[in-house]
Amino acid sequence: MPFYTCFVVTNSLSATQKAFIAEEITRIHVTRTGAPPSFVRVLFHEFQPSDVFTGGKPLPCAMIRGVIRAGRSAEVKAQMLKELWAMLQKVTGLEDDKLLVSVQDNPASNAMEAGAILPEPQHEAEWFAKLGHAHH
Repeated sequence: MPFYTCFVVTNSLSATQKAFIAEEITRIHVTRTGAPPSFVRVLFHEFQPSDVFTGGKPLPCAMIRGVIRAGRSAEVKAQMLKELWAMLQKVTGLEDDKLLVSVQDNPASNAMEAGAILPEPQHEAEWFAKLGHAHH
């Protein structure tokens, strides 16, 4: 279930950069939360520079919005935000005022994967066992 959407200007990132960002988001999420890598989904959404505004004025930017299972500590989320920010800034080269990173909590009971309601954090092994899947 963690579902990360990366919003970027059309053609501003190469396929290699997108793959790197997806790998880094997965690494950061798994390292900080202990969730299985197979839970992490990353989608890139591209937009035209004229499609995004800050303070009512056009300002092209890059953003990551992550929807994660609720139950992570404020410290874990803060560390994830810092690492995601640093990675996004390094890859895009954009200034601070052109970046946004957000992590939003979603109760596990509000999401399904593999035809089953998701488990609470730290209960993935039991969930995979019920599904008859090996732990990913």
